[in-house]
Amino acid sequence: MVTVTVRYFGPIRGLAQHADDCLELPEGTSVRGLLRAIGERRGQAFLDELALPSGEPLPTVTVLLDGRNVLHGGGLDAPIRSDGLAQVLILPPPFEGG
Repeated sequence: MVTVTVRYFGPIRGLAQHADDCLELPEGTSVRGLLRAIGERRGQAFLDELALPSGEPLPTVTVLLDGRNVLHGGGLDAPIRSDGLAQVLILPPPFEGG
């Protein structure tokens, strides 16, 4: 099993009504599987605010796994590290000023 700490920021934290979650997942679970597990814990309405029905994060959501954007480091099918702890940060999009 792998322990995954998921930290929520910005409006996503408000939707979760928690700053973070700690999940126990089978070793080798993908980031996509992690998003499904978050949906099971927080409910479908919460998951709908994070991801498309295909399991991909919405364009307005950034998922970082151990500090790297998952879309630039293995994608949603990348497995979670098996060393016992992975940290996933779910962030709103960066603020763009004008």
